[in-house]
Amino acid sequence: MPSDDARQPPQRYHQRIRVVATLLSGAFALPVLFMFGVTVRELSKPPEPSIYAAPPAPPEP
Repeated sequence: MPSDDARQPPQRYHQRIRVVATLLSGAFALPVLFMFGVTVRELSKPPEPSIYAAPPAPPEP
């Protein structure tokens, strides 16, 4: 039966892989979250009047 010392390096190796995977996923998630925030902010703004739109109709008397 293997001792605990024989099991330690693979466990440490898997822990390092987990840390690297977490950092990489965070690095990819941050730009996605940033673009999502920018998109939500742009959508929440009132629309700007178009220069091609017809002028507003005068109120009826």
